[in-house]
Amino acid sequence: SISEILPSAATDSVTVSLADSPSVASISSLAALCAGEIINPAVPAINNNGTSVTNEGWQLGGDFITVPYTVSDADDGKILQYYATNSCGTGYSNSVSLTVNPRPSTPVASSNSPVCAGSALLLTTSSVPGATYAWTGPNGFNSSDQNPTISSTWTGNSGTYTLAVTVGGCTSLADSID
Repeated sequence: SISEILPSAATDSVTVSLADSPSVASISSLAALCAGEIINPAVPAINNNGTSVTNEGWQLGGDFITVPYTVSDADDGKILQYYATNSCGTGYSNSVSLTVNPRPSTPVASSNSPVCAGSALLLTTSSVPGATYAWTGPNGFNSSDQNPTISSTWTGNSGTYTLAVTVGGCTSLADSID
């Protein structure tokens, strides 16, 4: 018979594993931000799906960024995503749209200084629509009035007074007067 003449065929097997592009877990949405605020979101979990991740990082509006990252007015509405790349492709997290509110302009603080002890010190600034005002000064002085008055001053009122305004949850840089 023919089977007696031919040697028996050996069976070899090869294990094949298939890989896929990485899977990136969801990232959390961010609360509304103020221009100048720093974000440092947590890196999401990555499933490399059978091969090593060769590159990963953050993208904002399609541009690669490093975190911590300082947002600007120009980042309003841009999409934030995390990506991971392996030899099979690139995977992305969900997309998170940023809301970045502008920082109010720095107010200009002024006063009627110098004043004599016992006289009124008038602190003033221009009106900012929708603003809350935060004045601070010597001896624990605090006021939320736009234009506060210290009716009867003494030497302990001498020093630097600082003003910042807040609009829509975003606080301006401060201005100071002596």
